[in-house]
Amino acid sequence: MLHTHPEPELIAVDQACLTSTNDLPEPPRPQWTSDELLGAGDEAHIVHRGDVYRLRRTLTGKLILTK
Repeated sequence: MLHTHPEPELIAVDQACLTSTNDLPEPPRPQWTSDELLGAGDEAHIVHRGDVYRLRRTLTGKLILTK
């Protein structure tokens, strides 16, 4: 005896109803200027997971972050 399985049911889906997490707007992220971080000086220390990082402004105005 031959056993047959029913065909899978096809369902029409309106693509406009589908959303992806990529379609959602990103929440606003905190933002600071380098002047806010460095103040009047050219160096700031940032503690991340117990490690201290040094953010400094070079003579040419670039930023360097080192551990």
